[in-house]
Amino acid sequence: MTTVIDVSLSRLVFFFFCFSQFFLLF
Repeated sequence: MTTVIDVSLSRLVFFFFCFSQFFLLF
């Protein structure tokens, strides 16, 4: 169960990072 939450959290952080980088381009 902990691994599933860990993967979900890392995925969320990854998307957030990409989203911020995308906004920095504009």
